[in-house]
Amino acid sequence: MTDTELQTYLHEKIPITRAMGFTIAGAGPEQISIAVPLALNGNHQGTAFGGSISAALTTAAWACVHIAARQLDENAVVVVREGTTHYDRPLHNDFVANASFVSEQELARMHTRYSRSGRVKVRHTAEIRFEGEVAASFTGSFVILAPHVV
Repeated sequence: MTDTELQTYLHEKIPITRAMGFTIAGAGPEQISIAVPLALNGNHQGTAFGGSISAALTTAAWACVHIAARQLDENAVVVVREGTTHYDRPLHNDFVANASFVSEQELARMHTRYSRSGRVKVRHTAEIRFEGEVAASFTGSFVILAPHVV
C-alpha cells in the first residue's frame, strides 16, 4: 500500500482523519509516520490537544495493524479493543506520530490464530518524539476479524 493509497483509505474510512489534517508523511519499510498540523489540532494553551495526540497515535498503530491484517485476508476488519495514551511533554508545533510495522514473528503468530478462528488480538504501540525524546506514547490492543465473524 503506497502512502497515497493509505492516506486516501484513512480519509475515506475514518473521515475525522481528513478533518484533523492527518497526512501520511511516510510508510517506509519499517514504520508509518502520520503528520499532524497544530493549526487544526491545537488547544487553548497553544499546544496540541490531547485528543488529537491520542487520535494520531491510535491511527498510526491501527494503520500498521491494518496493513498486517491485509496480509492475512484482504477483507479482514481491524478494530481498536483498548488503548492508553501517555503525555510526557507539550507539543508546540506540528508533530508526527510514528508506529513500526508488525514483526515477521508476530505476523506468523497472527496468521496461525486467524486461520484457526477468524480473529486475532494484537498489541501495538506508537509514539511522538520531540527533540529526541518521547513526547507522547500509545499502547493498545486491536482485534483483527474475518468478515464472517464481524
